[in-house]
Amino acid sequence: MIDRIINDIKIALNNPLPGNRAHQEMISYSRPSAEVIRAMDATPKESAVLILLYKLNDRLCFPLILRPEYDGVHSRQIGLPGGQKEKQDKDLIATAIRETYEEIGATVNHINILGELTEIYIPPSNFLVKPVVAYYDPISEFKPDKTEVSRILTSSLNELIDLRIEKKEVFIRHQKHQTTVSCFIIEEEIVWGATAMILSELRTLIIENEIL
Repeated sequence: MIDRIINDIKIALNNPLPGNRAHQEMISYSRPSAEVIRAMDATPKESAVLILLYKLNDRLCFPLILRPEYDGVHSRQIGLPGGQKEKQDKDLIATAIRETYEEIGATVNHINILGELTEIYIPPSNFLVKPVVAYYDPISEFKPDKTEVSRILTSSLNELIDLRIEKKEVFIRHQKHQTTVSCFIIEEEIVWGATAMILSELRTLIIENEIL
């Protein structure tokens, strides 16, 4: 069953993606698309995040991380493991794997890449993010880096499919005010912004391809 789902996800990721159509459900403020940013001769920071699927109790789960309190636009936000591309990274897949190892201690040679989702631009940090999807097998215990991760949350593809899109008030640090955002609630935490957009695309891909 799990092998079939993983194979179906890999096939779906190599076909046309839902992209901006899925992102729109979770966009909370105006932001240019990745295509627009690339066409503008801009210089965004290339980065990548990893949706790391792993088997737990006959379900496919994935980790999310709670960022610690710090002086930055993503302080105390829920995200996926990942970060900015560095010189030693041969590509953004290498970035996603390296950052996931550094942040949650995932064993590198157990990470099997399935494909990529649609790039997303994050205006506050000027990040152009490539979401990568992988299967973690065999699984080993996650070991969060306490300087970068306050807590690891666990969700599953089944939960993702069933989640309702909610509206919640959050504080936008770079704009210095409260605003209402579209979000998912996972382990009582508000998941919004780029992370919610990425999860929305994965969810749409799974639903439209009847994978679960």
